Amino acid sequence: MYNPDLYLHLTFGVCMTIIAFGVTWSMAKFVRIMDEPNHRSSHVTAVPRAGGVSIVIVFYIGIALTWLLGEFEGVDVGLLAGFLFATFLIAAISLVDDITDQSALVKLVTQMVAVGIVLSMGIYVDELALPGFSYIDLGWVGSMISFFWILGLTNSYNFMDGLDGLAGGVAAIAGLFFLIICYLEGSSFVYIISYSLLTGAVGFLFLNFPPAKIILGDVGSGFLGFVFAVLAIIATRFDESRTDGAISHPNFHGKLLLIEHGDGDQIAATQAITRVVLGKNSQTY
Repeated sequence: MYNPDLYLHLTFGVCMTIIAFGVTWSMAKFVRIMDEPNHRSSHVTAVPRAGGVSIVIVFYIGIALTWLLGEFEGVDVGLLAGFLFATFLIAAISLVDDITDQSALVKLVTQMVAVGIVLSMGIYVDELALPGFSYIDLGWVGSMISFFWILGLTNSYNFMDGLDGLAGGVAAIAGLFFLIICYLEGSSFVYIISYSLLTGAVGFLFLNFPPAKIILGDVGSGFLGFVFAVLAIIATRFDESRTDGAISHPNFHGKLLLIEHGDGDQIAATQAITRVVLGKNSQTY
């Protein structure tokens, strides 16, 4: 049966994926911001980084097109503007870091400002649901939890960018599961953002699978960590779907791959296994 909405969504996804691939290819071919191998890298020679620019661009294109098509009716303009400005700050400082290697303090301060903007817009966890008990009002503690949650995931996601296809693959799977769940629950805002992240990640992955021709860089990994962390809270509190936070954050999807963000042992083990599969020495970086 012909479903115009389905075909429209699929066309949107294909076009966004093509754009992401084109931007990623251009970054690898012409811009060539190089990443020297280190102890977390799976490559032994310098490769272009900042491929995450494609994910950032597709993210904003998706938001802009959806806004122009009037699909964000009912979305608080102030909340959306604050969220987008915070994501821009994260993307900007991360791209600058990819180019000039900024100090950890500069990056941390910028990230804290971005998190502060999000919290000031009311995007924070305000209550906790315990099985068998009623909801617990967290009060100001919720803001503190949200602060460290967003800041922590923003930085922990960055550690996954050392293994070809890992960070982009987790983003694609997380975006896909989040998209399906939120769509079935009647979401619009979180659904379209998840769709944009999914298509951006898929377009990027064409050039990131082993041996990677380009890697995400901080602009991609930091951006994805920040957006997923904030998106989990938005889905829980503000979106039509009211998705459970336990489902809506990428750790849930990461566990499907036996990978949990920020767990160095699990990531190291996964790197070793992948190198064995690829015929590499597990101690070669």
